[in-house]
Amino acid sequence: MGHRIVKQPSGKYAIWSTIVDDFIATDATREEIINDYISERDTSLREEQSKKLNDIMDKLDAGEKPCGGYDHSWQHDLAWAVFIHGDHYVKELTEGLSKEDYDFINDPSSEYNTVLNKCKQERAAYEEEIQNGRG
Repeated sequence: MGHRIVKQPSGKYAIWSTIVDDFIATDATREEIINDYISERDTSLREEQSKKLNDIMDKLDAGEKPCGGYDHSWQHDLAWAVFIHGDHYVKELTEGLSKEDYDFINDPSSEYNTVLNKCKQERAAYEEEIQNGRG
């Protein structure tokens, strides 16, 4: 499907799209997440789909990995979006969100900064390889 639900620090939810490498919804309630997903599909399966989505969000609320293995969090996906779309994007992305959803941005030890710095280092190393004819 290309989407996954992540939990924001404020307790709200976001939907990350691997298709556009960006959030397609932020600051959403459970009901909004369910309505967003189900509006795209056959509504005759609403009860079954609602249960599956609530199970995912219950696991997120408990700090568990809802789909088995992926460990991408709000901070991870936010860092990836900023890396893909540029440093200026963080302001646009966090506009209107609760401060707790982005107050970690200035903490150098946060997961956000760890992921963002790693991405930037890997890109710089790759660009250096290209310049040196090894890429």
